Amino acid sequence: MQFADWGNAVGRVDASGQRLVFSNGGGTFGKPSEADIFSCNSGPFAHGEGVSDKQLNVGARLSAALNRSTLLNGGQQPEGEDVSRYYQDPVTNHYSRICHATGGVDQSGFLQDGNPKVLTIGIGGPL
Repeated sequence: MQFADWGNAVGRVDASGQRLVFSNGGGTFGKPSEADIFSCNSGPFAHGEGVSDKQLNVGARLSAALNRSTLLNGGQQPEGEDVSRYYQDPVTNHYSRICHATGGVDQSGFLQDGNPKVLTIGIGGPL
């Protein structure tokens, strides 16, 4: 966890198979849509009244794990993660994978230009 005094939050799917419930105040999350996963601020990851900082942090890590497909290969979240295991499943966020492959310290995938001219994203072959 990001804050040591929060302890671990272990997630388990509830009996209905519809919700992921975390122990130790980590929150409860319904099944997210693709938009929820990519944005990390809607659906089960929405911010708002009654949502604790701990639940927001667990949600951010859960969204990252879904984007990186690390939940599909048995990775521990977030402790014990092996960066070389990110994006190994064919069902993954390839845009995020490409952003992280650019090197540098920041792995958020955040793109910013104070004076943008053009953003071109090619998918599926040569332009």
